[in-house]
Amino acid sequence: MPGPAYEAGAIGAMRRIVTDAEDPVEASRRFHQMVKAGVERFNEGSLPQAVQMLELAEKLVSEKKVDAGSAEIARR
Repeated sequence: MPGPAYEAGAIGAMRRIVTDAEDPVEASRRFHQMVKAGVERFNEGSLPQAVQMLELAEKLVSEKKVDAGSAEIARR
């Protein structure tokens, strides 16, 4: 199922990178990389990019595109 229409460009690509993974372990790894990149953007002062990435992570969790255990680890 494709992401919402407004998730074009980089955010849409990030969604596809996570959701198109071959297996749940790979999806979890990609999800964690995306969250880490969002935190790095925040620390660099790129707040709009960080917010977009972390909001996408939240959406993927609420849509159950990643398992709950992976999401809980990312929250810590």
